[in-house]
Amino acid sequence: MSELFPGELETPTFEERKKFYEEEFGLEKVRWLKFMWDKPVLVADVGTETTRYRPIHKKHLGELVSFDSYESFEDLEEEVIRYVPEDLYYDLRVYKHDQQQTNSIWEKPDGKQLVFHLQPTTTTTDFSTAVDTDGVTSGKDNGMEGCKCEEKREKLAGRRLSQYIFCEECFKKTAEKTKDLYKFLRRNFETVIMFFNGIGFDVHVLDEEAFYMDDYQRDMLFNKLSKRFPIDINGKEHSNDVTWLPGSLNGVTGRKVIRVKLFELTSPLKILYQKSRPEFFNKEKEEGDGFYSTSTL
Repeated sequence: MSELFPGELETPTFEERKKFYEEEFGLEKVRWLKFMWDKPVLVADVGTETTRYRPIHKKHLGELVSFDSYESFEDLEEEVIRYVPEDLYYDLRVYKHDQQQTNSIWEKPDGKQLVFHLQPTTTTTDFSTAVDTDGVTSGKDNGMEGCKCEEKREKLAGRRLSQYIFCEECFKKTAEKTKDLYKFLRRNFETVIMFFNGIGFDVHVLDEEAFYMDDYQRDMLFNKLSKRFPIDINGKEHSNDVTWLPGSLNGVTGRKVIRVKLFELTSPLKILYQKSRPEFFNKEKEEGDGFYSTSTL
């Protein structure tokens, strides 16, 4: 088990990631993306954080690889499996094509899905004040007080993956904050869904009006909510133009990106240890072939 993450969580090897994408991953699980995208653009990190990747893809370290030229979901799935991504995202932007032009360079963003990322790795220094229901500033309150993870991240700073350190306690608090954010958003939006991204939670707003909020409106909303919730507003985890693809594997923790319901957030450790655990990992654990390596990175 890793000293960086709670319980049995462990960073999978390249071979284990490959087995997941060959045996368990399937893009049929994400066809719901077609409600706004005829051809969703997927984006992959081949192994920047873990340094576990195919040698042929070394040139892509430190950058995101886009999958935007494909004929079918089957072709797209083959590309994903070929790259065995450490993390797999989809582009939140909606592109408008100028029918008078034939070159794809004339496609430009025309809206973007509204998504909030809540991570247990968001520290007390990431958002400095809280605002109560009357709009009164009440000092620091990101719900993470009393947790030693921030201190541990600082102590191990510079070690690979140390920025992702979290524990059960801060994970449970993040789940509680996610539940509160969901309830808050439902006051103003009709369709809000949530996903566990392998470390924290993503809250997606699917209302069409949210897609067409301008940058100023988005910044105002994010800045307001970041004072009450552990929202990653600076893109520390990844670009704010992408989010984790449901059904993919978080290559840092070895957990699946899955949809969660509101009631499930009352038992967050079941999400972390049971629901998001890849099926073939369960089988290997039962067969005792040592999937959970004790080696350090």
